[in-house]
Amino acid sequence: MHHGKELRLLLVHDQKDYCEQFKEAVDLNRHNFRIECQYTTSGEHALEMITSWQPAVVLLDAYLDDVNSFQILDQCKDGSASIIVTSDTASLEIEQSAQRHGAKGYCQSVDDLDGIEQ
Repeated sequence: MHHGKELRLLLVHDQKDYCEQFKEAVDLNRHNFRIECQYTTSGEHALEMITSWQPAVVLLDAYLDDVNSFQILDQCKDGSASIIVTSDTASLEIEQSAQRHGAKGYCQSVDDLDGIEQ
């Protein structure tokens, strides 16, 4: 079993219900994965959290209500967080744009939160 520091994961998604369910699923699996999960529905708040909380991984929804997700990527290019862009639909266009803006990866959002450990 790994006794090192917990991985900090920040979920940035515009749907609060999704965020709460995602965090709950991650918290239920804490015994398997050493992950501390926080979330926000605001791009502005995400930028503050990335600076103050310093997550290792950020799952960033491609479509936020208050800020363009690619602006967040641009502002975090030199940071230590690995940012993975997510969207409800698989999109090569979003994936390519995300990579151009410095994302470490792209994946479709998890619909089945029971399978979150994947």
